[in-house]
Amino acid sequence: MKKISVITTFYNSESTIKSAVDSILNQSFSNFEYILVDDGSTDNSVDVINKFVDSRITLLKPGRVGRAEALNLGLQNSSGDYIAILDADDIVLDERFSIQQELLNNNPDVVLVSSNAELINEQGKVIGKTNFPTSHDELVSTLIKLNPFPHSSVMYRRDNALKIQGYNLRCEKSIDYNFYLELLLAGGKFINVDKPLIRLRSYSSSWGKNDRFGLQIRYGIIGLINYFEIKEGKKGFLRVEDSVWLEFKETFDAWFEQRRFHKKMDAKKYFSNAGISIKNGDLKEAIFSFFKTIRLDPWFWSYRGCGFNEHNDIKEFVMFFHKEKENRV
Repeated sequence: MKKISVITTFYNSESTIKSAVDSILNQSFSNFEYILVDDGSTDNSVDVINKFVDSRITLLKPGRVGRAEALNLGLQNSSGDYIAILDADDIVLDERFSIQQELLNNNPDVVLVSSNAELINEQGKVIGKTNFPTSHDELVSTLIKLNPFPHSSVMYRRDNALKIQGYNLRCEKSIDYNFYLELLLAGGKFINVDKPLIRLRSYSSSWGKNDRFGLQIRYGIIGLINYFEIKEGKKGFLRVEDSVWLEFKETFDAWFEQRRFHKKMDAKKYFSNAGISIKNGDLKEAIFSFFKTIRLDPWFWSYRGCGFNEHNDIKEFVMFFHKEKENRV
């Protein structure tokens, strides 16, 4: 049996998938199987993969099933002790598997190992790096502030993932973030490798960058509500029967729109874009972005992130939810 099962899901990734696969096959630790799941691509991604001749590769083609289901298919078809994830537009560095599997071997109480990452642009040039903490407690503190480490950097124990039923199909986005939270609820410990073990691609069309309806932060907050409810001995909302989920989701969406979290996040993005435009000498774009910032939220400077407070806002929502529930009775 292979020690590691690597999972890459992809959709129309013909421009980056070759680099991703090459980086996996060139790992210094070679005892792995590589499961690639095509989520209904309409470009030449599958043709690119079929050119690789390596017995460790398995290609699954279930059609357009969505990212969570594609990840679960990879998980269900895996056989390794550990699962390593790589998104189709990212790259692993040569020693990643060797370092992470050794940490899991030597720390039986740890269920997931992540790492820091070099940030690269469309051309593959390094433009920065992440700086996540290394200890479990610090990682948890970072996570509950809606700041997850990259999914492409994680390696986790397969048995623990199966115990929580894998990735939650109700999450349209923040799928990996909610997976982390459910692993924590099951009692797992996390550690992070300080050095970069992956290259994470960052560009304008990256996943989550053009999130018009705030789905990434929306499902991130839903995950946190679920996390804190279960921590307090309650049932939570993400794995309940459909009728309860639909009631919760309707109430949450109304509250989310009222609090304008996604608009606040967009304001911060436009303000950041204004600064970049000034550095690039594009005064017209800078002025446009700044006025867009003010229009979205003139108080953008007074809070961090989207202005969400993981304790106060969750308490507020729970009160809002029960009030709305009483009004419907």
